[in-house]
Amino acid sequence: MDKEIERLQKQKERLENTYKTGIISEEEYHKSLKSIDSKLRYSTKKKTDEKKKKEAIDEILDARAKPKKEDKREAYQRGVKTMDIKSEKKQVKKHKEDKDSETSKIKIVPYYDDIKSEDEHEFTEEKKNNNGYGKKVKSGRKEKNNNVINSYNDNNNKDNNYDGPSFWGNFGAFLLLLIIIVGILFFVHKYTQVLAPQSNTITIYEYSDFFCPYSAAMQTTLKKVKEDYGVKVKIYQRQFPNTDIHPLAKLAAEASECADDQNRFIEYHNQLFFPKKEIKTENDLINLASDADIENVDKFKDCLLNHDKLANVEEDIAEGKELGVKTTPTLVIDGELLVGAQPYNVVKAVINKHLKG
Repeated sequence: MDKEIERLQKQKERLENTYKTGIISEEEYHKSLKSIDSKLRYSTKKKTDEKKKKEAIDEILDARAKPKKEDKREAYQRGVKTMDIKSEKKQVKKHKEDKDSETSKIKIVPYYDDIKSEDEHEFTEEKKNNNGYGKKVKSGRKEKNNNVINSYNDNNNKDNNYDGPSFWGNFGAFLLLLIIIVGILFFVHKYTQVLAPQSNTITIYEYSDFFCPYSAAMQTTLKKVKEDYGVKVKIYQRQFPNTDIHPLAKLAAEASECADDQNRFIEYHNQLFFPKKEIKTENDLINLASDADIENVDKFKDCLLNHDKLANVEEDIAEGKELGVKTTPTLVIDGELLVGAQPYNVVKAVINKHLKG
């Protein structure tokens, strides 16, 4: 680092000499001087930092190398603490020995023998003084001592004859345990049981012609089915126009599919089955769009005139023929065909049969 600083100082001197001789311009001189001063400051700072770092490391190494001198006061306190601990251990040991010696001197005397010897001693002393009084005292003393003994024996008999909790105590404990078990089983059953399906769901495919009066009559029956069975029955309409009898039927089917693009199938479907006026031409089908609340009538018109949904209608027709559909209306209830405008009771019986099965 010292060599780097020395090199920069010499470079600075050469620059000054070059500038004085007029070899370089003042602008180049100041620019180069600024660069050299910057490098010089950096090198000087780096040298100072390295020196401080080295001094810090040396201090740490010196501190580790020198053993720590123990303060006399700390040594004295440690010695006193050691002596206190030893003294305390001696006292504990002595106390234990004294306690053991006292325990060994204790003689356990039966309660009854102690009373008996005491009675005899009193009786002997009283007899020496007065025989009659002595007998009386002996008799009274003995009676008293017998009462004490009888009381002691009664207490022992009560303890020995204790049979545990009473019947009602046992019954109450059993009842409480039973309630807890029933509660646990109830919650386990309620929150862990696997929910079984409430019922089967059946699907009805309605193959219809918008110009067929019997298909229009079937709409009332299907509406009642939906009201009575709700989510248990799913009803889907399928196109099956009969162009031999109703030439405009296929175009009307295409129109309903175009309405479906704008989420107005049901509204247009109802207008076709129950129109306000007779539908005779293609323009009548287009005019129904406003009655069905179709927002983009131009889009609906282009879809119809370009026959964008013709393939959908023909697909429904082909599917119906494969299932055996020949006329309208025909209901396919979970695979079973129900032909013609059957009354509600007939349709209901077929639905119930498939729901139970």
